[in-house]
Amino acid sequence: MTPVSHLDDAPALPDLQGHTVGFVDTLEACEALTQALKTAGFPEASIKVLRGEEGLHLLERMVDASSWGESAEEVLKLATVELPSGHSLVFVDVQNAEEATTVAEVSTQHGAHGTYHFGLLVDTRLTA
Repeated sequence: MTPVSHLDDAPALPDLQGHTVGFVDTLEACEALTQALKTAGFPEASIKVLRGEEGLHLLERMVDASSWGESAEEVLKLATVELPSGHSLVFVDVQNAEEATTVAEVSTQHGAHGTYHFGLLVDTRLTA
């Protein structure tokens, strides 16, 4: 299995802008998703994962440090249920809406849900 990058190891917290994020329910699905994203052309360094209580605390810190809108609040609300339940939140750096759509399509094939794209001016929910 391919190791998954953890934001806990990152030197700085990422901003949601320029990312597509989504939840996956199992570690196996998360690892399969990260491998599929790499196969689809996304570099490993562009894929980050939050898990568990530590991931939730990190996401809360990210939200506290920013002035994100309603979509970010929805992601945080979902995370308060998903992350403590053993699910993962996958962040993928994207350059545009087309890449975000690719991430959503690949993610859906691996059971991801609650996928959002945080663009320059617009945040879009891509999957239920």
